Amino acid sequence: MKSTILSLFLLFFSFLNAQHNVPENLIRFSENRGFDYDPNTDAVYFNDFNNGKVITFGVGGNITNLGTLSSHGTIWAQGNKIRFSENRGFDYDPNTDSVYFNDYNNGRVITFGYGGNVGIGTTTPDAKLAVNGNIHTKEVKVDLVGWPDYVFKKNYNLPTLEQVENHIKEKGHLKNIPSAKEVEENGIFLGEMDAKLLQKIEELVLYTIQQQKEIESLKTENEQLKSLSERIGEIEKLLESNN
Repeated sequence: MKSTILSLFLLFFSFLNAQHNVPENLIRFSENRGFDYDPNTDAVYFNDFNNGKVITFGVGGNITNLGTLSSHGTIWAQGNKIRFSENRGFDYDPNTDSVYFNDYNNGRVITFGYGGNVGIGTTTPDAKLAVNGNIHTKEVKVDLVGWPDYVFKKNYNLPTLEQVENHIKEKGHLKNIPSAKEVEENGIFLGEMDAKLLQKIEELVLYTIQQQKEIESLKTENEQLKSLSERIGEIEKLLESNN
């Protein structure tokens, strides 16, 4: 059903916009960018031929079309635009070579930028996914190279607490941690910041271990002094009784 609808739409789209010959199962906004349908996987791909299939719309988000396909029906094309309703659809801007999902109540809400970048709430995405707004998710996985286990190596140069205190007095923040002003201006990279925070946590563990050893040593010294004091007291009693 989906393949039939798409094929009919492509035939009609090529009739309205005879700028390019549209192959079967393809929608092209330019020579190098558009949507592909793969009947083998039953998936739709946003294809940037410089970067390949950068976005996949897989099985599970099926759309059932019970209407008709015409220039003013369920789906229609106007120039560089594909409309699903009067107020919603895809626009292609040849000036930026970008494709936008346009919701006329909210503007260009999703941007498929040149190079495969996707923007939500922004029309100038500077990363594979740029979101200007809140993200609601169950989990975020960050791929990292390097994790601060080196803190527990014997040759790790652990700063003294005096050095830490001096740095805080001078800079107003922990060493290797960005200041509030830097974060406000540049933001943070979650993976990098998690690694830095873990480094500080591991350093705190080492400080705690050192302090616990010092406490145990002080306890031992205190017990020794207590024992010595008791022995001195016994000697003083003996001297008094002999007198």
